[in-house]
Amino acid sequence: MRSIVRLERGNVLLFASFFDKLGICMSQVETEIDFMINFVKRFHNLFKGSLFPSVYEIGGKRISPDIDLLAIDLRQRRARGYEFKYLSYETIDANYKAIYQGIGESLLYLDHGLDQTFLVLGISKDIPEGTSKGTISKIVQVRSFLDTLINDYNFDCFGFYVWEVQKTILSDILEADGFYRLEGMQQRLRKQEILQGKFKFQKEIQKALS
Repeated sequence: MRSIVRLERGNVLLFASFFDKLGICMSQVETEIDFMINFVKRFHNLFKGSLFPSVYEIGGKRISPDIDLLAIDLRQRRARGYEFKYLSYETIDANYKAIYQGIGESLLYLDHGLDQTFLVLGISKDIPEGTSKGTISKIVQVRSFLDTLINDYNFDCFGFYVWEVQKTILSDILEADGFYRLEGMQQRLRKQEILQGKFKFQKEIQKALS
């Protein structure tokens, strides 16, 4: 059973997890791609199906934004997108900007024909302590907004993960329990093209995920 943990203002609640016992070696995290690779390797049980990083074309057409990570479960005929943001800036404002950019991009994934979308935030261990605490406070505010969006408007196709990269477990988990109802011909067509494998992605990064 997956641990469900929550961020609280000024304090991060962390519960024991079997990840502590895996002994997974984490490589250096300097970029968002590094962060994505490390996250997938450590928390691989969060992902269902086959993984395709940096998807930039579907059905022969460029997409915007690119999908950082596409997970396809052919058995259930579901497609999920993951937007990764690595919060490594020296100021709280810069990290906050990356957070709300991540929210916008992850929501736009749904227009690509996906059933669920996730925002994955990573907090660098190298930023100043004050910036780290301030960034966590911003994440708390965002989480409150997301709770309202999901609970009051039944937007349960959105998921949210937070990882302080020096930790062995996640700081916050919000699972997506529902599926987006695809609207319009274009979204349904893209969903079919995704399930048929008619998309392009970065194969070099995929090798690093295995």
